[in-house]
Amino acid sequence: MHGVGLQTHLGYFYGLEPDLRETIARFASLGVEVNLSEVDVQTKSFEGDPATWPERQREVDRDVVGACVDNTACRWVTFWGFTDRYSWIDTYFGADDPLLFDDALQTKPAYLGVLEALRSATAD
Repeated sequence: MHGVGLQTHLGYFYGLEPDLRETIARFASLGVEVNLSEVDVQTKSFEGDPATWPERQREVDRDVVGACVDNTACRWVTFWGFTDRYSWIDTYFGADDPLLFDDALQTKPAYLGVLEALRSATAD
């Protein structure tokens, strides 16, 4: 085995604050490559005012991608879709906005969070 993929569906069942940095570091210490796969963030998992959910999603996506770019063993991040319009989450959990682009294919704050994490890696 040379690598491991971590399904990264964040929300109802898996929580919103996984210990990704620690998990990536543990696999890296074994000498295996790490990929974050199937990333999506179920916004209806957030508490409080729904108007704040897009910003919270931006932070979570930034932190998830940041956990990968901060460890050289983490090579890839794959989102489980790119638009909320066709998300698998709607089928199983009801309407939600888990991805980087909205139903009209416009970028969301989550997209900007991913860019922040990627830019921080190139700034080093």
